Amino acid sequence: MVDCIYQKEDDRRFILCVLLHAADIGNPVKPLATYNKWADRVLSEFFTQGDLEQKFGLPKSPMMDPAATNKPMSQINFIEFVVAPLYANFSKLFPESGELVGHLLENRVYFQTVLELELDGEAGGVGSQSENQNAEDNGDPNFAASGGARAARAGAGKTFGEKENDKAATRNRFRGLVEKHEFAKLGDCFDQVARQPTFRALMAAGHANLSGNASALPPLPRFVPGERGLHTTTSESRKNLLAVAAQGVRDVAIAAGASGKKMRGKSRAEVKRAA
Repeated sequence: MVDCIYQKEDDRRFILCVLLHAADIGNPVKPLATYNKWADRVLSEFFTQGDLEQKFGLPKSPMMDPAATNKPMSQINFIEFVVAPLYANFSKLFPESGELVGHLLENRVYFQTVLELELDGEAGGVGSQSENQNAEDNGDPNFAASGGARAARAGAGKTFGEKENDKAATRNRFRGLVEKHEFAKLGDCFDQVARQPTFRALMAAGHANLSGNASALPPLPRFVPGERGLHTTTSESRKNLLAVAAQGVRDVAIAAGASGKKMRGKSRAEVKRAA
């Protein structure tokens, strides 16, 4: 399929690298239940590397130290700085892949709520008993002990004002993410996520920076995973992505073929005039 659109070897190699990279960093565009498991597994791998670095007297690499890495904050940063910029453009190339961006936004909303639960010191955040039990039920007894449950809790050692500032900053970042990448143009996929009360609260007027202010931000509405109508399984999402890619390639190929036909006709007309 790539050959029928990209005639130059460098172009074909580039687009294949883009597709491979999109798959490599694609955990946040999966349904939440799947993404959350893989987020813990990635942290487990990171922290295992950090343990080995410490064992051999090496400084721990960034993200490899559980005492300095917070799960929800690490996922918020990963979504905003790595995944969203690529998938914002990917969805323009393949518009039907808007469903994947819908999952991305829903997952970003989820980790905002988890971050705020941790900042408030409430149970039910990352590393809670219920989450650890879910991990063990998935057949991986070391999963909770070495993954997200080892990560640092948000807000440790911070004052009330600093915690509220963290909430305000990440809420404002969410709104900036949506507006910067113009996700509202995705249409129905965006609209279904945007109907969530938690999403609407995050998109409300700017959340004030609370430096020197003793009052707390209003709590976010309860987040319900899959509340939007477009909730699919990982298997269904994979099938949809393949269908989207195939349809997008066909559309571009048809457009390229029509353009080529027009150019060939123009060239023949020029030859006749010259003769």
